[in-house]
Amino acid sequence: MQDLPLGVFGRWARFVCSHPYAVLAVSLVVTLSLTAALPGLQLDTSSTGFLKADDPALAAHDEFRREFGRSTPTVVVAEGADVFTLEFLAKLRALHEEIVADVPLLDETTSLLSIRSVRGADGDLDVHSLGEDWPTESGGLARFRDRVLAHPLYRNYVVSEDGRTAAILLRTEAYVGDRWIGPKEEHAIHQALARVVQRHDTSSFRVRFAGASIIAAEVQSIVKRDIRRFVTASIMVIAVLLGAMFRRVSAVLLPLGVVSASVLSCVGAMAATGVPLRTPTQILPSFLLAVGVCDSVHVLALFYAALDRGAVRRDAVVAAFDQCGRAITLTSLTTATGIVAFAVAELVPLAEFGVYGALGVVLAYLYTVSALAALLMVLPLQPSKARKPQAFWARFVRWCCRLGTRYPRSVIAVSSALAVVAAVGAFGVRISHDPLQWLPRGHELRVAVERIDRSFSAIMSAEVLVKTGVADGIHEPDVLSRIDALSTRAGLLDGGGLRVGNTLAVTDIVKEIHQALHDGDPRRYQLPTTRREIAQELLLFEAGGSADLERVAGNDLSSARISVRIPWVDAIYYPAFLASLGDAVDGVFGDAYETVITGATVVMSRTVDHLLASLVRSYALCFVLITPLMALCLGSRRSSLVSAAPNILPIVLTLGLMGWAGMGLDATTLLVACIAVGLAVDDTIHFLSGYERLRARGLTVAQAIDGVAATTGPALLVTTTALAAGFSVFTVASMQNMKQFGALLAFAIVTAFFADVILAPALLTIVDRDDR
Repeated sequence: MQDLPLGVFGRWARFVCSHPYAVLAVSLVVTLSLTAALPGLQLDTSSTGFLKADDPALAAHDEFRREFGRSTPTVVVAEGADVFTLEFLAKLRALHEEIVADVPLLDETTSLLSIRSVRGADGDLDVHSLGEDWPTESGGLARFRDRVLAHPLYRNYVVSEDGRTAAILLRTEAYVGDRWIGPKEEHAIHQALARVVQRHDTSSFRVRFAGASIIAAEVQSIVKRDIRRFVTASIMVIAVLLGAMFRRVSAVLLPLGVVSASVLSCVGAMAATGVPLRTPTQILPSFLLAVGVCDSVHVLALFYAALDRGAVRRDAVVAAFDQCGRAITLTSLTTATGIVAFAVAELVPLAEFGVYGALGVVLAYLYTVSALAALLMVLPLQPSKARKPQAFWARFVRWCCRLGTRYPRSVIAVSSALAVVAAVGAFGVRISHDPLQWLPRGHELRVAVERIDRSFSAIMSAEVLVKTGVADGIHEPDVLSRIDALSTRAGLLDGGGLRVGNTLAVTDIVKEIHQALHDGDPRRYQLPTTRREIAQELLLFEAGGSADLERVAGNDLSSARISVRIPWVDAIYYPAFLASLGDAVDGVFGDAYETVITGATVVMSRTVDHLLASLVRSYALCFVLITPLMALCLGSRRSSLVSAAPNILPIVLTLGLMGWAGMGLDATTLLVACIAVGLAVDDTIHFLSGYERLRARGLTVAQAIDGVAATTGPALLVTTTALAAGFSVFTVASMQNMKQFGALLAFAIVTAFFADVILAPALLTIVDRDDR
């Protein structure tokens, strides 16, 4: 590629200038065709959206949902001085009834009011809701309290052990028509529930709610709001910078028009192919605005300079593309390469970012070399006599370069020391996946989760599915005894440092029935010993009208679930807990029955595994692709050697900053390094390409570096400022992961610029001496 004739871009520009309206017409048709699908663009912030459709963990989770519905409930908690007062219980009843009436798509609502109560009467079974035994006078409160807190199902499930907090557990429908419940329905549920809670929340009756689906719905709401803020802020920042550099209205409108067309086309392509915006890919519009404008800046800097020197518009366009066409082609290629490395990621959002991010970069380049060139030819642009600020920008870049050429060894020593310190910090970077921590500090959901987990450890659950393979298989005493043994062992697990709130299984129902049929004797809270007893007691229970059995056992009673309720934590802690649970399952069931561990915790744990795999695979591919591409682009062995340090140093410094600051590497911040590499090499290519060109004309090392600083330097500084400012808009995001992403990427871009204009000249001074 280094042998590509420079005149090819000039000839292309002459062709565009000869047919500007045809080029604009084609550009318009392409843009309209791709953007036509934009109204159908979806947003998906669910945890399952991180995994591929054929992922075994997702397949098992879907099978479980088809059989039993939603695995993790939404939990509403009401706190007071004492649950067992007439005033508190009246408020709890009103809250429960209003939730049932106003919240859509509810499948089951469980609280002290609706939870089952089982009693035996003359060999028969009376199954009703606890609300029928609701105390109506103060004299019955003590008995009601003792009964509730003594019951193993009620305690730490619908009421806390200290009797100060009551819970209402909501399970929504798993399906809407013939599809899984989606973000639109989750948002409606979230909003309806929030309105109910707001009406009932008082200082003496504090009501909060949380759950995995609620967190996803809140993240979606924030993402929608932030995308608009990001795009607006990015456009404003870029417009100000372009205006400051060029002092022309056309220099603001043309790049923004070209890059906006590329953004709309890219996002339209996502919509047309059915790919939604997800939590990481929400950055695409603003990201492409910042990155895509850089090509236009280089073209316009040369075009306006030629125009102001007296060249006619046609010649100015041709000269601009002839001089920088090769460089913007190579930089677009390296940027796209850094991004496309994520296309091989295991996580769906990262892979989608790799494909569509690279597509957006390519589209921005194509619009620049076609539509921008045509517009420069068509519009009546005139020379400007206004004083340009480029002289100041050039002086600043020249000062940086001279710092490197005058003190090369000191610059290299300081850079090496910084790299060592950063490398130490980089070893402290850890994988993280915790959507709750993305929410702003002090957010009501974060507070709610903390309070719920403190009282119940109940936001998340791991589900163990036991398959006997035969109808009525759970009537077998051996099956139930193993399920009971696992429930006991699971309740004592502490893998990953997690405290199990409680376990729920079909054995709880069977033991409760057995006790009720024996006059409520606590000593008979145990499993029957024969298949006949089990079958008869479960038949009596079903005849009582309760639907609780179908919540814990399959339709034909061939399978059963054990729900292990645990708190919400960073998903990196779930694998250790699930490993401990897996050991317990193997120890209890062995090969006797088929067992599957599934649930939302398994999905999140799988996401952590894929994060690590995506990190290794994408980063490795990024460097494998870009390293030879850089050598190919620069051609000179000298420049290829020098280019390594300025491109690696910003990445090491950024990872070091993450480590020393205690930032986690999640699905969003994981993007930083490859994006930074793809962008950092752009400045390097522009700088070293200009340097090699001037050296070929016989200039000394110092003269060639100074010449690049004067000609290419202002554009490099503007594009760096535009990128850093464009990415900095993410720091005003509502979510913490986006704030970190913006800050880290801006830091990487700025350090990459200084590495190119200080460290690279220092290395050139050492490597490329004039006497060689």
